[in-house]
Amino acid sequence: MDKLRIEKDIPIPVSGQSSELMMLVKKMEVGDSIFVTTQKEVNSVRSLIERNAFRPVSRKEGKGWRVWKTKREL
Repeated sequence: MDKLRIEKDIPIPVSGQSSELMMLVKKMEVGDSIFVTTQKEVNSVRSLIERNAFRPVSRKEGKGWRVWKTKREL
C-alpha cells in the first residue's frame, strides 16, 4: 500500500486507431470527407465528428463508405 499514491494532471492518452482518426477529424473542414472501408471505421469517424459538435453524413461508395463533416443545424 505504501507504493500507491494519487497523481494529478496526468492526461489520458488516446489509444490506437482512434487517435489517428481523431487528429484527421480535427483537421477536417466543413464539407471535407473521409473514405473508409469498414463499418467500424464509419462508426468511429461519425462518433468523432459528433463529439466535435458537427454533423456527420455518410454514404455507401463502392467497396466502402464516405463520411462528410457538415455543420450542425440548430
